[in-house]
Amino acid sequence: LMKLQSFCKAKDTVNKTKRPPTDWESIFTYPKSEWGLISRPELADLDGIMPLHIAAENGQLFVAKALLGAGAGIETKTTDGQTPLILAARRGRNDLTAMLIEAGADVNQVDNEQHSALYYAAEAGFTEIVEQLLMAGAEY
Repeated sequence: LMKLQSFCKAKDTVNKTKRPPTDWESIFTYPKSEWGLISRPELADLDGIMPLHIAAENGQLFVAKALLGAGAGIETKTTDGQTPLILAARRGRNDLTAMLIEAGADVNQVDNEQHSALYYAAEAGFTEIVEQLLMAGAEY
């Protein structure tokens, strides 16, 4: 969430500094920023967070579908090893979790702490997501 808030402040940053904007700042200062993200799904910040990670974590189903259609990697990991599926499951995003599973996300991927989407969903009590993951073959 903190990263998203800092992205939202990008326009202020661009206006206050005399340096050229970074790729992220350029996208987030563009009035139709979600389309800027969709056209460049491979962009990542220093933590390896890509537009699909942001869409998955925030439950933006339409944007996530568009990003996948534009070639975003469904198994891309942040520097913490978080995949879009892990982020969606961790935040209780039922529709997004289902869509990522249907799109072919590996339900047994683990992050750097060796925790899977199933682990995070179970820990948080998201029973519908736990059921989706188990039905898709999640083992841990």
